[in-house]
Amino acid sequence: MKLLEFTDNTIHNNPSEWNGCEGELLFLSSQTIANLKDSKGGNILVFPHSFRDCDDEVGKQRIFTLDCRFKDGQSVINSISTGNLMGFVGLNGVEISISSRFSSGCKEDFFLQYMLQRVMSVNVFNLKYVVNRETDAFDLLAFMFPEFLKRALRQGVFRKYVRHAYNDANVRGPIDVARHLRKNVPFNYRIAYTTREFDADNSVMQLIRHTIAYISGKKYGHHILHNDRDTDGLVRQIFALTPTYNIRCREQVIKENLRPVNHPYYTEYTSLQKLCLQILRHDRVRYGGSKDKVYGVLFDGAWLWEEYLACVLKDLNFEHPRNKEGKGRINLCENGGFPRYPDFYKGETNSIILDAKYKRQIDTRDDVNQILTYMYRLKGRSCAFILPMDGKAYDDKKWTFMGYGGDMRIIRVNIPPQIGTDFERFANDMKASEETIINSIKQLLENNDTQL
Repeated sequence: MKLLEFTDNTIHNNPSEWNGCEGELLFLSSQTIANLKDSKGGNILVFPHSFRDCDDEVGKQRIFTLDCRFKDGQSVINSISTGNLMGFVGLNGVEISISSRFSSGCKEDFFLQYMLQRVMSVNVFNLKYVVNRETDAFDLLAFMFPEFLKRALRQGVFRKYVRHAYNDANVRGPIDVARHLRKNVPFNYRIAYTTREFDADNSVMQLIRHTIAYISGKKYGHHILHNDRDTDGLVRQIFALTPTYNIRCREQVIKENLRPVNHPYYTEYTSLQKLCLQILRHDRVRYGGSKDKVYGVLFDGAWLWEEYLACVLKDLNFEHPRNKEGKGRINLCENGGFPRYPDFYKGETNSIILDAKYKRQIDTRDDVNQILTYMYRLKGRSCAFILPMDGKAYDDKKWTFMGYGGDMRIIRVNIPPQIGTDFERFANDMKASEETIINSIKQLLENNDTQL
């Protein structure tokens, strides 16, 4: 077993650390995310995309790319370049960890944990137990469970036809002769029969119930399942809907759920089902589970940063279009021409536009052109890029556009030091950083109202 530790969006030049891992690294770098899902076990998840389909831009990405040279007829790796994907992946005993480059060398990667828990609606300030290197990918999956449960049950309780066996006088289906002779001879006024009923107590709901039971058995399980009123209520609802739950039937329930839910209405249950299977089979998610099979869980850093900021800005009532779901788009032309998806904006005219960028510096061409398009379409008065800041000093300016006017600036979220501290202190420091950002954006909104 060998562990390789990388950070995202970084070029790594440590060839000596990769001795003996060349085959696994070459294979992983040669495959797109979509291909990895379909080959060598396919048990790799990229949040949030591959819980549904991985046919978009993320599906075309690679976990990392290699710079190689040929020596004595063999490929020698000079460097490894990572992209926006963070998380864990493993193959044949080679463990690869990709942490956030804004974690300042912290092995526990508090920054990634914090963003995940905010996005997944876990109250980080009441959470006494947090993930670490010992608990691997399972814990990150467990933190996702409440959010996936909420999404699924918003579509209603999943029901399907289930075959039940009865032995009473109210015959409502075909008689089970063998069971009837075994149970009701001599005659006792009962008939053994079976019937198919449209029931909520089915294999999918049982899978959810087993997952809840499994998470609740962990030291932090109570905080995950009961950290807010909504999650607690849904957990109680699942308990009420699955009266036949039996912990000894877990393996059978897992087998019954190997075929994904395929229903045009209950679309969110497919994602929840996959997540539950990964949690209950966590030993296979861990690195090096089986020979020639790829396992792991990865997170799109750009998406996670945007969704984290959506949680921070929630009370400021910004519009937050979701391009992955095709919701909230604005069109550059009449009749729906050229749809665009700003990260955040407020107002259809004289707007404030905010653009989340998971990077240290903006691209002075593409990023500026993009936000300038939003400014023109929404008749914007002010815009800002929101970037993470890892303690370095930046000479950020405020720019005023020519033509239709409007100003542009950079707002940075300070990421506190993570070495030599614990998660609770880091979370409190992040809360202070968020308050500073909220105050900056409030001031931006007030200045905009004054100009109007």
